[in-house]
Amino acid sequence: MLLVHLTTLYLISLSINWLVPPIRSNVFSVTVGSLLPALETMTN
Repeated sequence: MLLVHLTTLYLISLSINWLVPPIRSNVFSVTVGSLLPALETMTN
């Protein structure tokens, strides 16, 4: 039973590691995309 639990945890951590980088890069691009126009309006 413990082995099943450990395997489940391992698979969950694998899927999280696989899912997080696209989410992080997506958030980064959205943040940059919203910050750049604000910076342009401030410099003008």
